Amino acid sequence: MKFNNKTLIALVAVLVVAVLYLQFGGKKEGTFNKNLFALDTAKVNLLTVYPNATPGEQLIFLREGTDWLLNTDSVSGQKADPGVVKGMLNTLAGLQVKRLAATGKDKWAAYEVDENTRRVVAKNGNKVLLDVYIGKFNIAKPENSVVDDENFNPYQMQRPSVNSYIRLAGDDKVYAVEGMLSTAFSRKPDELLMHQPAATTPADSIPTQMPQQTIK
Repeated sequence: MKFNNKTLIALVAVLVVAVLYLQFGGKKEGTFNKNLFALDTAKVNLLTVYPNATPGEQLIFLREGTDWLLNTDSVSGQKADPGVVKGMLNTLAGLQVKRLAATGKDKWAAYEVDENTRRVVAKNGNKVLLDVYIGKFNIAKPENSVVDDENFNPYQMQRPSVNSYIRLAGDDKVYAVEGMLSTAFSRKPDELLMHQPAATTPADSIPTQMPQQTIK
Protein backbone atom coordinates (compact mmCIF):
# COMPACT_ATOMS: atom_id res chain seq x y z
CA MET A 1 0.00 0.00 0.00
CA LYS A 2 1.38 3.37 -0.99
CA PHE A 3 0.90 6.54 1.05
CA ASN A 4 1.14 10.03 -0.42
CA ASN A 5 2.61 12.93 1.47
CA LYS A 6 -0.76 14.27 2.62
CA THR A 7 -1.71 10.94 4.15
CA LEU A 8 1.60 10.67 5.98
CA ILE A 9 1.30 14.20 7.31
CA ALA A 10 -2.22 13.47 8.55
CA LEU A 11 -1.08 10.29 10.29
CA VAL A 12 1.81 12.08 11.95
CA ALA A 13 -0.52 14.86 13.12
CA VAL A 14 -2.92 12.33 14.62
CA LEU A 15 -0.06 10.59 16.43
CA VAL A 16 1.23 13.88 17.81
CA VAL A 17 -2.22 14.84 19.08
CA ALA A 18 -2.63 11.40 20.67
CA VAL A 19 0.74 11.66 22.44
CA LEU A 20 -0.01 15.16 23.70
CA TYR A 21 -3.41 14.06 24.98
CA LEU A 22 -1.94 11.09 26.83
CA GLN A 23 0.69 13.30 28.43
CA PHE A 24 -1.37 16.37 29.23
CA GLY A 25 -5.01 15.61 28.56
CA GLY A 26 -7.27 15.24 31.59
CA LYS A 27 -4.64 16.51 34.00
CA LYS A 28 -6.94 19.26 35.17
CA GLU A 29 -9.07 16.56 36.73
CA GLY A 30 -6.04 14.59 37.82
CA THR A 31 -4.32 17.31 39.79
CA PHE A 32 -6.12 16.09 42.91
CA ASN A 33 -7.37 12.87 44.39
CA LYS A 34 -11.17 12.90 44.51
CA ASN A 35 -11.01 10.68 47.59
CA LEU A 36 -8.47 12.93 49.29
CA PHE A 37 -10.61 13.07 52.43
CA ALA A 38 -11.31 9.33 52.67
CA LEU A 39 -12.12 8.17 56.20
CA ASP A 40 -12.77 4.73 57.69
CA THR A 41 -15.47 5.55 60.24
CA ALA A 42 -15.03 2.20 62.02
CA LYS A 43 -11.56 3.29 63.14
CA VAL A 44 -12.67 6.59 64.65
CA ASN A 45 -12.93 6.59 68.45
CA LEU A 46 -12.35 10.29 69.06
CA LEU A 47 -14.03 13.13 67.20
CA THR A 48 -13.33 16.77 68.04
CA VAL A 49 -15.17 19.76 66.60
CA TYR A 50 -13.51 23.14 67.17
CA PRO A 51 -15.83 26.17 66.94
CA ASN A 52 -15.40 28.96 64.44
CA ALA A 53 -16.56 31.66 66.84
CA THR A 54 -15.41 33.04 70.17
CA PRO A 55 -16.87 32.26 72.59
CA GLY A 56 -17.78 28.82 71.33
CA GLU A 57 -17.78 25.35 72.81
CA GLN A 58 -15.35 22.70 71.68
CA LEU A 59 -17.17 19.39 71.18
CA ILE A 60 -15.34 16.17 72.05
CA PHE A 61 -16.96 12.82 71.25
CA LEU A 62 -15.27 9.79 72.81
CA ARG A 63 -16.35 6.28 71.87
CA GLU A 64 -16.63 3.77 74.68
CA GLY A 65 -17.89 0.42 73.42
CA THR A 66 -21.02 1.16 71.43
CA ASP A 67 -21.63 4.51 73.14
CA TRP A 68 -20.37 7.97 72.30
CA LEU A 69 -19.75 10.28 75.25
CA LEU A 70 -19.88 14.04 74.77
CA ASN A 71 -17.61 16.45 76.63
CA THR A 72 -17.84 20.23 76.35
CA ASP A 73 -17.47 23.23 78.65
CA SER A 74 -21.03 22.62 79.84
CA VAL A 75 -21.38 18.83 79.42
CA SER A 76 -19.19 16.13 80.95
CA GLY A 77 -19.28 12.51 79.85
CA GLN A 78 -22.93 12.41 78.85
CA LYS A 79 -24.17 10.00 76.20
CA ALA A 80 -24.43 11.55 72.77
CA ASP A 81 -27.12 10.64 70.29
CA PRO A 82 -25.45 7.86 68.24
CA GLY A 83 -27.46 8.82 65.18
CA VAL A 84 -26.09 12.35 65.25
CA VAL A 85 -22.49 11.17 65.64
CA LYS A 86 -22.97 8.60 62.89
CA GLY A 87 -24.32 11.34 60.64
CA MET A 88 -21.25 13.51 61.22
CA LEU A 89 -18.88 10.61 60.55
CA ASN A 90 -20.75 9.63 57.39
CA THR A 91 -20.59 13.24 56.23
CA LEU A 92 -16.80 13.19 56.61
CA ALA A 93 -16.49 9.77 54.98
CA GLY A 94 -18.57 10.90 52.01
CA LEU A 95 -16.42 13.91 51.14
CA GLN A 96 -15.42 13.88 47.49
CA VAL A 97 -13.55 16.66 45.78
CA LYS A 98 -15.45 18.31 42.94
CA ARG A 99 -12.76 20.79 41.99
CA LEU A 100 -9.69 22.61 43.20
CA ALA A 101 -10.83 26.09 44.24
CA ALA A 102 -7.53 27.70 45.26
CA THR A 103 -3.89 26.79 45.77
CA GLY A 104 -2.55 29.41 48.17
CA LYS A 105 -3.02 30.95 51.61
CA ASP A 106 -4.05 34.25 50.05
CA LYS A 107 -7.47 32.72 49.30
CA TRP A 108 -8.11 31.21 52.74
CA ALA A 109 -10.03 34.22 54.04
CA ALA A 110 -12.19 34.41 50.92
CA TYR A 111 -13.27 30.79 51.34
CA GLU A 112 -13.32 31.04 55.17
CA VAL A 113 -10.87 28.17 55.71
CA ASP A 114 -8.26 30.01 57.76
CA GLU A 115 -7.06 28.98 61.21
CA ASN A 116 -10.08 30.60 62.90
CA THR A 117 -12.74 28.61 61.07
CA ARG A 118 -14.57 25.47 62.17
CA ARG A 119 -12.22 22.51 62.35
CA VAL A 120 -13.02 18.79 62.66
CA VAL A 121 -10.44 16.22 63.76
CA ALA A 122 -11.08 12.47 63.66
CA LYS A 123 -8.65 10.21 65.52
CA ASN A 124 -7.96 6.63 66.43
CA GLY A 125 -6.26 7.02 69.78
CA ASN A 126 -3.44 9.46 69.14
CA LYS A 127 -3.39 8.83 65.40
CA VAL A 128 -5.00 11.55 63.30
CA LEU A 129 -7.22 10.03 60.61
CA LEU A 130 -8.62 13.29 59.25
CA ASP A 131 -8.04 16.95 60.12
CA VAL A 132 -10.09 19.34 58.05
CA TYR A 133 -11.18 22.99 58.10
CA ILE A 134 -14.75 23.61 56.98
CA GLY A 135 -15.37 26.95 55.30
CA LYS A 136 -18.26 28.71 53.66
CA PHE A 137 -20.76 27.28 51.21
CA ASN A 138 -22.47 28.66 48.15
CA ILE A 139 -25.60 27.75 46.23
CA ALA A 140 -25.38 27.82 42.43
CA LYS A 141 -28.42 27.90 40.17
CA PRO A 142 -28.83 24.92 37.81
CA GLU A 143 -28.02 25.48 34.17
CA ASN A 144 -31.61 24.87 33.06
CA SER A 145 -33.16 27.30 35.54
CA VAL A 146 -34.67 29.49 32.77
CA VAL A 147 -38.46 29.13 32.88
CA ASP A 148 -39.58 31.34 29.98
CA ASP A 149 -39.52 28.43 27.52
CA GLU A 150 -43.06 27.40 26.53
CA ASN A 151 -41.94 23.76 26.70
CA PHE A 152 -40.55 24.13 30.20
CA ASN A 153 -41.26 21.16 32.45
CA PRO A 154 -40.87 21.99 36.19
CA TYR A 155 -40.48 18.29 37.00
CA GLN A 156 -37.31 18.14 34.90
CA MET A 157 -35.72 21.16 36.54
CA GLN A 158 -32.42 20.40 38.25
CA ARG A 159 -31.89 21.22 41.90
CA PRO A 160 -29.51 24.03 42.83
CA SER A 161 -25.93 22.92 43.39
CA VAL A 162 -24.62 23.40 46.94
CA ASN A 163 -20.86 23.43 47.42
CA SER A 164 -18.74 23.81 50.54
CA TYR A 165 -15.08 24.78 50.70
CA ILE A 166 -12.68 22.79 52.85
CA ARG A 167 -8.98 22.50 53.51
CA LEU A 168 -6.81 19.78 54.99
CA ALA A 169 -4.67 20.81 57.96
CA GLY A 170 -1.13 21.40 56.78
CA ASP A 171 -2.21 21.95 53.17
CA ASP A 172 -2.54 25.30 51.43
CA LYS A 173 -5.04 24.08 48.84
CA VAL A 174 -8.77 24.77 49.07
CA TYR A 175 -11.22 22.25 47.62
CA ALA A 176 -14.88 22.42 46.70
CA VAL A 177 -17.04 19.51 47.82
CA GLU A 178 -20.75 18.88 47.53
CA GLY A 179 -23.12 19.70 50.37
CA MET A 180 -23.67 22.24 53.14
CA LEU A 181 -21.15 20.87 55.62
CA SER A 182 -21.22 23.63 58.21
CA THR A 183 -24.76 22.71 59.29
CA ALA A 184 -23.68 19.18 60.22
CA PHE A 185 -21.04 20.45 62.67
CA SER A 186 -22.67 23.54 64.18
CA ARG A 187 -25.20 22.04 66.59
CA LYS A 188 -25.46 23.03 70.23
CA PRO A 189 -24.52 20.48 72.91
CA ASP A 190 -28.14 19.97 73.97
CA GLU A 191 -29.01 18.94 70.42
CA LEU A 192 -26.32 16.26 70.46
CA LEU A 193 -27.28 14.42 73.63
CA MET A 194 -29.21 11.19 73.98
CA HIS A 195 -32.55 12.26 75.43
CA GLN A 196 -34.49 9.76 77.52
CA PRO A 197 -38.25 9.50 77.04
CA ALA A 198 -40.24 11.39 79.64
CA ALA A 199 -41.00 9.25 82.68
CA THR A 200 -44.64 8.58 83.46
CA THR A 201 -46.05 9.30 86.91
CA PRO A 202 -48.46 6.95 88.72
CA ALA A 203 -51.26 9.38 87.96
CA ASP A 204 -50.45 9.09 84.25
CA SER A 205 -50.73 5.31 84.38
CA ILE A 206 -54.22 5.21 85.96
CA PRO A 207 -56.76 4.50 83.23
CA THR A 208 -59.51 7.02 82.85
CA GLN A 209 -62.89 5.61 83.83
CA MET A 210 -66.00 6.81 82.10
CA PRO A 211 -69.00 7.47 84.36
CA GLN A 212 -71.62 4.75 84.16
CA GLN A 213 -74.97 5.68 82.75
CA THR A 214 -78.18 4.39 84.30
CA ILE A 215 -80.81 3.19 81.86
CA LYS A 216 -84.24 4.31 82.88
